[in-house]
Amino acid sequence: MNRALLARAMTGTRGFFGRLEQLPACINIVDVGADPDDLVVRAVNLAPTQWLHQHEQHTTMEKLLAQYLRLERSA
Repeated sequence: MNRALLARAMTGTRGFFGRLEQLPACINIVDVGADPDDLVVRAVNLAPTQWLHQHEQHTTMEKLLAQYLRLERSA
């Protein structure tokens, strides 16, 4: 849902940015004006515990898959 809303705010049309990484519980800041098309994206994918994402090598979905596979092997 976040990606769809951000795509609308950034492009002005319906769309979906599937490759835009979003960490769990991240913060996206969008200023909304009086007109529905008056949108300004101020920040994307802010995570208070990892401002720079400097140690991230895998996407959220890759991490979840790895966790699932580990649990499946141990069962």
